[in-house]
Amino acid sequence: MKVNELMIGDWVYNRVADITFQVYPQFFSQWHDRPEQFEAIIQPISLTLEILEKNGFKKLVTYGTEKWIYGDIRMNIYSSNGCWRFCADTKRNENSVIYIYFIHELQHALRLCQIEKEIEL
Repeated sequence: MKVNELMIGDWVYNRVADITFQVYPQFFSQWHDRPEQFEAIIQPISLTLEILEKNGFKKLVTYGTEKWIYGDIRMNIYSSNGCWRFCADTKRNENSVIYIYFIHELQHALRLCQIEKEIEL
């Protein structure tokens, strides 16, 4: 995982300390000079159905397709490689598709939709 993939507030896992934590501003200054050390111990956290439910996404099944709804946003399961397909359908009829594997990617997608949501693990 690269340092430049993260934003303040993103959830990640520290393999050495065996903890999950949110990225904070001082984190970037601590790792600025040693990005390779960072990449060796930090890994992303996989997105799961349980995390979606815990964070207010609602399951909707239509025509045999499972979708998860949060406000104006829908997430479809993309089954070919086990990732999520995030489709932002806004009231302005704009459509964006982002493929999501990890929690920090969901956080980024929500921010792109101007939703500042604190994700609970």
